Parts: sequence; C-alpha cells; structure tokens
Amino acid sequence: MDIPKLAILVPCMENVKSVFMYDMVQLVGHLLCTPVVQPKLLIRQSSILPRSRCQLVESALEQGADYMFFIDSDMKFPKDIIHRLMAHKKQVVACLGAKKCEGAVPVIQYDFPKEKQTGLVETNSVATGCLLIHKSVFNKLPRPWFAFEENKGEDVYFSDLCTKHGIHMFVDFDSSKLIGHIGQCVYTLDGPVHDITE
Repeated sequence: MDIPKLAILVPCMENVKSVFMYDMVQLVGHLLCTPVVQPKLLIRQSSILPRSRCQLVESALEQGADYMFFIDSDMKFPKDIIHRLMAHKKQVVACLGAKKCEGAVPVIQYDFPKEKQTGLVETNSVATGCLLIHKSVFNKLPRPWFAFEENKGEDVYFSDLCTKHGIHMFVDFDSSKLIGHIGQCVYTLDGPVHDITE
C-alpha cells in the first residue's frame, strides 16, 4: 500500500522560535518512526504571509503531496499532532489557537457555546496556524487560496472560499488544548504558560 505524502508547510519571517524548532524535530522524528506518511518539510521566508502560504501549497502540489500541514513558526505543538488530525479523515481539519494576549482569547470566536467546544466539530471558519488540508481541496478552489481582504485575515479568506465551494471544515478542540502560541510566554486556550521547558 502506498504511504501518502505529507508536506509540512512553514511560512515564516526571518526567524523561527527555538521552542518551535524543538517541537518540529520531535514531530519529524515521530513521523519517521511511525510511517503513516512520507514527510517533507517546506519553509518559505517572506513578510507577506498569504503569498507564502500560496507558494508553499504550489510547491507541495508540484512535489506530489497528498496532504499539506500548515504550522506557523511561532506555534508549540505535540509530536503526534499530524496523526491526531489525519485520524479524522477530513479534507480540512484544524486546531484552534489562542491569541498572544492575557485571558485565553481564541484566534477565532465560534458562535456555539463553550461546553460544545469539545471533540471534532464542523465549523464555518478555521485558523491557519495549525491546519491539515487534503490536496483535493486545492483542485476545487480558485486561486489565490489565501489573501488579505478588508477586515479579513488569510484564514477567514480561505474559510470563506471553502464554504463557497462546498468544502466542509472541522476543528479538533481536544487537540487544540495541546497547542500554544509562542510569545513572551506560550499562550494557550487555558491561559498563558510561563514554564515552556517541556
């Protein structure tokens, strides 16, 4: 049986966080020891984030990737995050991260109650900081896949495209609790974590 190809896509500015690199090494090592996919790491350095995302997807498709996993260079994540997201067998599945601020503010506000924010939930919008996408999505969507519009980040732009073209999106709330947004500390949905040694 053919092992699907996975492109790990990292858009970044001039630097990446050391905690991110530690987690990336752990993730790639885990993937190589548990060969569910054939991983390839692609990094694009640019100050224009939507363009980086589009160029990374183009490179991944050219190299025959079956799945694309976006992980931003300021994220903290567990080594099995890809296995967790792939297990859902969805075209688009994401984790929800927290903003880099006090108070455990999610990147995207969902309009259903917090007590329902558990397990895998279909949604109308996904964040791009930790996002798994099957290649078939990009065959259905017009370009550009990511862009800035007035009052919209590239994540909302991508989500709107998916909705318009009948592509279902999901957020894994359980796995979301395991990721963080790296700033002066690690910002999580449970609040800031100041000890980031693990």
